[in-house]
Order: sequence, then C-alpha cells, then structure tokens
Amino acid sequence: MGRSARTKRPWYVESLQTGRGVCKAQALGLNKEEILATADGVLHEIGKLEIPQTILRKPTKLTPEEMLIMDLSEARGLVLFWVVREVHRG
Repeated sequence: MGRSARTKRPWYVESLQTGRGVCKAQALGLNKEEILATADGVLHEIGKLEIPQTILRKPTKLTPEEMLIMDLSEARGLVLFWVVREVHRG
C-alpha cells in the first residue's frame, strides 16, 4: 500500500469512529486493505488507553516485557471496543 491510509487520509480515522465509517470509506474510494489498516490503527490507539504512561513516555528503549505490553494494545483495543458496544446494546 505504500503510505498508510492514515497518512493519505488522516480525517478518515475520525469517521471510522461512527457507525457508518466503513460505508463512508467505501464511498470515498478506500479499498478493503486501507479500511482494515486504518481500523487496526484505531484499535491500537484505543488499546493504548490501558498502557501505563511510564511505558508510553519512556525515553529509552523498551524492555522485552514492555514491548509485549505495547504489542497487545490492538487486542486490548478490541476488548474495550467490544465492552463499550455491549454496554450500549443494553
């Protein structure tokens, strides 16, 4: 894909947060690969809410344990997204 969908269309990240984000993305000409890449980025950012600030702001190289925590941010984001969706469903 070359540049990421986020770099090409940074405003799209915001529209993904709505229920119609994927439809908007398709109407704007994003392909499935670009939509998925952007969605992964959104889940990563949501997952970072659970990562300690000491790791996020660490000025030196992360330890293997800290890297593992960072690598799990997408999974954490998916869990948080699911919990919020279930709460809103009632």
